[in-house]
Amino acid sequence: MKAVPAGGDGLKGPAPHVLIVEDNEVNRILTEQILERLEVSYATTVNGELAVRHFVDHPPGIILMDISMPVMDGYRATERIREIEAERRLKRTPIIGLTAHAMEGDREKCLEAGMDDYLTKPVSTARLAEALAKWRTGADTSPTADSLAAQ
Repeated sequence: MKAVPAGGDGLKGPAPHVLIVEDNEVNRILTEQILERLEVSYATTVNGELAVRHFVDHPPGIILMDISMPVMDGYRATERIREIEAERRLKRTPIIGLTAHAMEGDREKCLEAGMDDYLTKPVSTARLAEALAKWRTGADTSPTADSLAAQ
C-alpha cells in the first residue's frame, strides 16, 4: 500500500483512497504513477478475489477494477462487492472498470456487472483525474436500467 498525502491532486477537497485491482505489472505501475502525480493514496491487489477481501477489510473510496484477471475477474469481483454492500447495507463504492479492450458492448457489460464507469487502457492522467473527480463526491449516480437502455 502506498500512502500519498491527500489534497494536492487539483481535484478540490480530500482525495479518496483508491484500490487498484490489476494483474498486469506494467499497467499497475502506470496507474500507480498517475495516482502519485495526482497525490492520491492507493493500495493494490492483483485479482478479483483479493480485491473482495481488501474491500471487506479496508473499504476504499473508489475502486479501479481491471476486467480480465486470473482467479476472479473484474465482473465477478464487482458483483460480489455489490452483494456485500447490499448484505451489510453499506454505501455504494464507486467502481471504475479498466480494460484494454474497447469492443462494442464492453461498457454496457461493465455497467451491468455493477460498475459505475468504464475507462480503456492505457489510461491517461487527464482521464483518470476526470473520473476520480466525477466519483469522489460519494453521490450515488449509479446507472439505472433506464440510463443503460438509453445508451
